[in-house]
Amino acid sequence: MALRDEFAALGIEKGDTLLMHASFRALGPVEGGMDGFFRALKDVLGERGTLILPTLSYAAVTRENPVFDVKNTPSCVGAMPEYFRQLPGVCRSLSPTHSCAAWGYLAREITEGQLKDDTPIGEHSPFRRLAKTGGKTLFLGCSIRPHTMMHGAEEAAGAPYVLQKEKSPFTVIDEAGRRHEIFVHRHCFRMNGLHYLQRYDRLGPLLDEKEWKRGKIGQADCDLLDAGAAWAKACETMKIDPFYFVDGVRE
Repeated sequence: MALRDEFAALGIEKGDTLLMHASFRALGPVEGGMDGFFRALKDVLGERGTLILPTLSYAAVTRENPVFDVKNTPSCVGAMPEYFRQLPGVCRSLSPTHSCAAWGYLAREITEGQLKDDTPIGEHSPFRRLAKTGGKTLFLGCSIRPHTMMHGAEEAAGAPYVLQKEKSPFTVIDEAGRRHEIFVHRHCFRMNGLHYLQRYDRLGPLLDEKEWKRGKIGQADCDLLDAGAAWAKACETMKIDPFYFVDGVRE
């Protein structure tokens, strides 16, 4: 089956706003390599579709080097995001540690304004906007556990372990070369001598069959989630149990 047919069989449709976490290696052989893969996916999404990939940079933008250059700071979450962010017509949001790159109909709208946030996944983050625009999240060959949008749900729900109390200074360099001096809370996942391991796989059983679809693309096992439903159910669950999606381990 061709890639286009496999995308469609999983539930990806024209006009979708789609955020993708992916392992290219899990796909197996792909005709045309990454370029062929992205061409096929863009064809399925069509002119009114939008494709988003996380281009997180927390490994490069540290306390010792608190500078994020939107054009040059590499992503630290795999080969596909790093390749995608450099493609023509792709926009990247201005978060020093939790940026996204986007292509397509809503690319500029999805990625604008993240400088206004003082948390990694605040109100202007593409991850939050995905949930508000009826978007979908594709996990290709990586299970639903590396689910970055869930950090935003933790922030919104006030999970006590997710943010450091003090803000950290960052310099952000935009596409025009302008420098912006900002202060943002970093993620923490530590509290009272415990390190909190992320267990976002626990989200799956909270979703019904329309909200969580499973299948294959190439050789990769894939999950497709309704982002709005995932956000709503995660926040509802954490109102009852703020620690539902983590396991505390003594350091």
